[in-house]
Amino acid sequence: MKKIINNNIFWKITAIKLLFFILIGVISKFFISKVYSVIILMQTLGATLPGYENIDFEQTNLADIESLRTIVSQLNDSLTQLIVYSILLIIIIYVLYLITDSIAWNLAANKKIKNYKSYFFKFLGISLPAFIILVILAFNLLIYARSFLINYMFEGTVLYSEFFKLFIFFLIITLVFYLLFSGAVYINSNKYIESLKKIFKFRKFYLFFILLIIFIIIFVIVKVGLAISSSIPSLLIQIIIISMLCSWYKLYIVEKIK
Repeated sequence: MKKIINNNIFWKITAIKLLFFILIGVISKFFISKVYSVIILMQTLGATLPGYENIDFEQTNLADIESLRTIVSQLNDSLTQLIVYSILLIIIIYVLYLITDSIAWNLAANKKIKNYKSYFFKFLGISLPAFIILVILAFNLLIYARSFLINYMFEGTVLYSEFFKLFIFFLIITLVFYLLFSGAVYINSNKYIESLKKIFKFRKFYLFFILLIIFIIIFVIVKVGLAISSSIPSLLIQIIIISMLCSWYKLYIVEKIK
């Protein structure tokens, strides 16, 4: 571990990862503010709908009917905005990840940027399917997490079935990341199809468990860090530590697989 940290490549990759997290933070803050304003508008409009639930269109004047149509139209527009903002945010996150991590993995595997154009398109080929799968898994994970937390916080009960589902989703997400990371190493010196074959041979699978431990450590860092302080300096320290852990794993898996 000391050998990896003392490597100049380690700090270059850490800087790239740090840049990624900072950019995501700034962009997410912008989109979240937009989404929040849309949600507030939807709640405001939605609060006016109960007054129209028993409306008789035959006996209601045109002004009230037009008012209802306007509210429904605004709600539909707001929902469309919410979906568009969410999709744009996901796309931007992926594009930033694609650019920064393709550079970082290429640097980790070669100790310098080498044959980047070829590597970029192969990395696109393995990261895009993985990203789509991760988005779907994360969405389901949030649904089960919401159900688990609501029951725990308001009813004081622990739904072990929900907890088990959360744990399974966490393992699957970690597995997808492991396959993606091992693929990022294989594509550096192999053709795309050959790399896919090697990915699913699950060689040196102990690296999956190391990644699992790192994810747990990251979870603890974020949980403890936010409990202590949610200030900008505290968040920056957390991001730096997480970036260092990610960089260490990159160089470690390259060393073991290459």
